Amino acid sequence: MAVQRFATTAERQQRVTKRAWDAFELEQKGRLAFERRLREKGVVAEAAPVVFEDKPQWVCQVCGWIYDETVGDPDSGIPPGTRFEDIPDDWMCPECLVTKEDFVLLSV
Repeated sequence: MAVQRFATTAERQQRVTKRAWDAFELEQKGRLAFERRLREKGVVAEAAPVVFEDKPQWVCQVCGWIYDETVGDPDSGIPPGTRFEDIPDDWMCPECLVTKEDFVLLSV
């Protein structure tokens, strides 16, 4: 909304939106790299995945949205029962719009 209100032309809106997404992606990559480094150093151990009703659940590392295979993502055209591995690679988190690469098996 701020972009639409303060960027007065379509060109400016596109430029501001692109810069915001670039900054967001850079921040996320840095956070993931930092967490990976902590795991490598043994500061943070990876937990075993939790499986509910024999169906794995995947969590978005950015916003915490959970993909449940028994539910799917009907709003994005992913029917219930679709395995996470079978979701198209261009699918995005319905909450924060990151890609499948930013999802991990839900763990405790």
